[in-house]
Amino acid sequence: MSETTARVTNPSPLMNPESLAPYFDQLVERQGELSSALKESHARTQRIGVELMDILFASQKDVLDLTRQITLKPQDYAANIKAVVDATAVAQERSIALAKLFYKEQSDVAGEMRKWMQNAMQTTGGSTEIGKNFLSLWTRQ
Repeated sequence: MSETTARVTNPSPLMNPESLAPYFDQLVERQGELSSALKESHARTQRIGVELMDILFASQKDVLDLTRQITLKPQDYAANIKAVVDATAVAQERSIALAKLFYKEQSDVAGEMRKWMQNAMQTTGGSTEIGKNFLSLWTRQ
């Protein structure tokens, strides 16, 4: 006959599961930060995309108008030169506006990244202790 041994299980955990609450609180907080960052990134991409499309369509119209004027009145040198100079000035204004938008958005990204990194570095120390508590829930030390 074989002898069966009953395994006795310890009903109490190795640590108090409530001590893991800060770990999950931190996960939820970081998920919220990530979600906010992604939403802001999406909004930033939309702002840049809208500006690019506006510039593209306006520039196409200007080129068509300029081409029309020069084609219909090729002998009106004074008006054609003025139209080319005016179109060039408008194109430069648009380029500067786009460069300003890129600079502003890049500056905002840098500030957001700096803030995020500072926050991440400040919470790293606490994460180590929380991680040890989490690990000790399943292992004996």
